[in-house]
Parts: sequence; C-alpha cells; structure tokens
Amino acid sequence: MCCAARLGALALLLVPCVAAAQAVVRVRARSHLELSQQGRQVAEGGQRVGVRVQLRLLDGASGAPLAAQPVLLQLDRVPARLLRTDEGGTATADLLGLSLGEHRVRARYAGDALRDPAVASLRLDLSRRDVALGLSVPERASLGEELAIGVELRDGDTPLPGPVVLRVAGQPVPLELRMGHGTALVRLDPRRLPGLRGGARLLVEATFAGDALHDPAAARRELMLTTRIRVLLEPPAPAEIPPWATLLLRGSAHDEDGPVSGEPVEVRAALRAPHPGGEVVLGRSVLDAGGRFVVAVPQLSLPPGPAQLVAVVQPLGGHRLGGRSVAVPIQVVPPLPLRFFVAPLALTALLLLGRLGLRHIQVLRNALGRLRRPALAPGAEPLPGVTLPPRRRIQSVLRRPDHVVAGAVYDAASGGPVAAEVAVESAPPVRCDAQGRFALAMLPPGRYPIEVRAAGYLPERFTVDIPHFGELRAVQVALLPIRTRIMAAWRQVAAPLLPPAAELATWTPRELLRHAQDRDPFLPLLPVLGRLTELVEEAYYSGRLPNGDMLHAVERLCAQVRDMAPIAPQPSPPSDRPAAPRSSL
Repeated sequence: MCCAARLGALALLLVPCVAAAQAVVRVRARSHLELSQQGRQVAEGGQRVGVRVQLRLLDGASGAPLAAQPVLLQLDRVPARLLRTDEGGTATADLLGLSLGEHRVRARYAGDALRDPAVASLRLDLSRRDVALGLSVPERASLGEELAIGVELRDGDTPLPGPVVLRVAGQPVPLELRMGHGTALVRLDPRRLPGLRGGARLLVEATFAGDALHDPAAARRELMLTTRIRVLLEPPAPAEIPPWATLLLRGSAHDEDGPVSGEPVEVRAALRAPHPGGEVVLGRSVLDAGGRFVVAVPQLSLPPGPAQLVAVVQPLGGHRLGGRSVAVPIQVVPPLPLRFFVAPLALTALLLLGRLGLRHIQVLRNALGRLRRPALAPGAEPLPGVTLPPRRRIQSVLRRPDHVVAGAVYDAASGGPVAAEVAVESAPPVRCDAQGRFALAMLPPGRYPIEVRAAGYLPERFTVDIPHFGELRAVQVALLPIRTRIMAAWRQVAAPLLPPAAELATWTPRELLRHAQDRDPFLPLLPVLGRLTELVEEAYYSGRLPNGDMLHAVERLCAQVRDMAPIAPQPSPPSDRPAAPRSSL
C-alpha cells in the first residue's frame, strides 16, 4: 500500500511536466492592404468609363512589402479577379466599361500560415468628368520685375469658369477666369514674398477644387529666379584727358541680393561722330568682394574728340543677368605735334647710348620697364589691380594669334617685385622669378580666370581671352600688402582720437592707446582699442606675415572703434608709410 501511494504521487508530479512539453504557440503577422485609384478614362460619348486601381500589401509591423501574394479583387456586377503582388507588394488592374455613377471595389487577402487576412475597399465616384488645368510660367524670372502667370481651365473644348486658387511661393494671388482663361501679374519683391533670392527655385501652384460635374485638378510649375546686375561707373576727373595720360576708372556693381563679386568687367568707349566705329574695349577687371572695380588705362587709344565710356558686366554663368552702366562723357584732347617730342627724345637717346655704351642696353631696358609702373604720389593710397595693355588695331593685323600670357608682379606700396604664384584654371600654378616676372605658355583657346597670390598680400584676379594679339605679353599686377591695408584701416579710426594739432604720421598705435587712457581711463572704447593696438602691432611690426583672417579681425575692431569714437574725425591727411615707433613697445 505504501508503494502504491508513492507511485501515485510520482505520477501527479510528472503530469504538469508532460503537459508543458506538449504546448504549441503559433505567432502570425498582421497584414495591411491598401487600395487606391490611379487614373480614369472616359470613352467616346461620355457614358462608359475605365478606371485603373492599384493595391498594395504590406507587413503590418515592419511596413515591408509582401511580394508574390494572391489578392482577390471584386467589383459590383463584375466577375472577381485574382491578382498577384510584385516585388514592391503592389498590383494594378484596369476596370473597363463601367457606367457613370458610384461603384465600390473590394480587395481581400486570405492570408497564409504566417500572416493574417486583410480587407480593403475603395469608393469610386464616376459621376464627375475630368478637367484640364493648364499653368503657363516662364523658365526664368528676374527679382523686382513682374511675373506673368497664365491659367487655363477646360472640360475638353468647353471653358470652365473656375474658381482656380493660384499660389506663388505659398502666398495666394488674386485670379479671375474669363472664358476659361486668366492672367495674373505678380511682382517678385522679396519684401512681399519672403524667401526670394537669386538662384532659388520659385514654386507656382494652381488648384481647382471641383464641382458637382467635374473632378478636382492641380498643376504646379517651378522657375529659376534671376537677378539683374546694375553697374555704376564713376566719372573720371578731369573730364578732358590727353591720349598719353593714365586713366583710372572706378565703379561698382550690385543686384537685388547685394554687391556682386568675381564677375568680369569691361570698360568700353563709344565713339561719336565724326568717328563712328562702335565700341572699343579700354580695359578689363574683376569685381572684388565688395562689388567694386578699378580699371587702369595706361594709354588712351582714342581719337581726339568727344567719347562716351560705359562699364559692362557679363557674368560667366549662374542666375545673374548682365548689366551696363550709364554712359559717362569724356573729351580726348588732341596731342601736340610730333616734332616737339621727337627731337628731345632722340637727342637724349643718343647721349645715353654714347655714355653708357652698348653693354648697358639691357640695364637701360630694365630701368625703362620699371618706369612703366605707375608711381605712387606722396600722400596717396597704394592702388592694387591688374593693368592690361590696350589692344591696338595695328597689332591685330601684323601679329599672329598669341597663346602666351606674360607679365610681372610688383608691390603696390613699394614698387618692388613680388615672388608670387600665378594660377590658371586646370593647370598647376606658376612661380614668379626674382624680378616678379611670369609666363603662362601655350594656353588653348578660351576664356581663363587667372589668380595672382602671395603670402602677406591680397590676391588679385582677372580674366583673359586666348588667343590674343600681343596685348597680354606685358601684364602688370600690383599686389597690395596686407600690412598696408591694416595700417590704413587703423589710420582711419586713429585720426579722430588724436589731440588737436597732432600729426598722425608721428604717432604709433601704442602711443595713441596711452593717450586715450590718460585722457579718460573709463572710456568705453579702451578695451576694443587695446585689442586693436595689439593686433596692429603684431601684424605690422612683427616678423610674421599677416593673413586675411587678421585683416578681417582688424577691420571688425576698427568698425567697433569708429562706432564708439567720442569725437568727430579731424582733417589730418594720412601719410604714405607709417612712421617708426618713437617709444619701445
């Protein structure tokens, strides 16, 4: 009896273990079925309609498409169709010959061993007709101008009165349709339409909400926003210019987005009667970061009489449109008779050749080459830039097309040569020799932007056209030292802080700071002036060459000092070079 009780208890203990081992859990994934209308086609007479529907089968948890799955498609009074999904989980069916009115389409997925069934339905309203909504806009439009937008709404050949909602950059625009057609004029003003800028894409949308007889419709177009460059050419002083004088022409260019930089500029002369001949290119330059340009014309190759100067900017590409300045009149003074110049020059040349001898011809040639550079007048600021000799007609007739660009690079402040690098597109940079000379040999035909750069100098850029006829064999590039630019910026803010009757040329930055501290120790601009003094001393007096970042920092501090200066500037002309420090720094 004891053994039987023990066996019964053991059986009771084994029963839950056996039951747990035999339990089976089945996990099935949810299925998601979508049904949508893709298109509609009305048969001739407008009584029978064809509809294309698309179904999509997805995994309910992960959203992954279910491929190669059978789905049953049912329509009222039409035999059911069995579709099979593709790799994207979609299937398409064309339902043809449907009558006008409402229909209901049902899609049923039976599921399988791993997925649950799914059902979807779609209501088709075939009582309304399709409409054609046309939207006409240009491919490009300029900021500040009016944009003409054309809208057309038709049911076949029948015009519809709308209404059509028109939006430009998300803003509604009034529109009235007459005989199914309407035109709206929108001024592209960034103040009215925020976010407009040159080079951006402008979105134009038109929507028709539909009515009892017609389906909704929508149309959208994108266009490129362009900007028109406005060029300003400053009149030269004086307006009467002799042919041998060097003419400096200055100007600026900007568009709706602000100053334009990096684009080529040409200064042309339009001749008047009795010398009609179109326009003559006097010089070329490139717009700097502030949209300014300076063109130096060493010899004015124009006939005596009145002429008009214009500056033309032709962008290399992008969203900007070219611009042309207002004509500036000048008067070319007739030259003196040649006999007044030939005899003294010939006598001087004979005396020099007799004195120096034939072995000094090369030295004389080098000296004459240096004299071609524009001398810096006392008290004047150095003028950086690129000087391209003018193209003469006699050269284009007698010379063959040239593919070499050569010239020299010199310091705009001292006139000495600079061992700079001359870089041209798609070619390694060329290093200048000890005399600052360079040569870019055998360039293929085309237009090339050239950049001249050197450590401690502001870079200069200009554009050349290859081939040429000898005018690009003597290019003169004047690089402005960053130190000179920094000292010029300091002088502008230092003049208002000087004591009465003080000369700026005899003051150092450290002396000016001490004077400001002695005058008012609690002056608000002292911390800014102290940082500016340290930066100017490091840039101008230390052995390290300053860079562009240091120049930007100095100009920013100068702007702060100028805004905080307690008194107005005093008329004290800046000297050409900074004086040596009178006291130890």
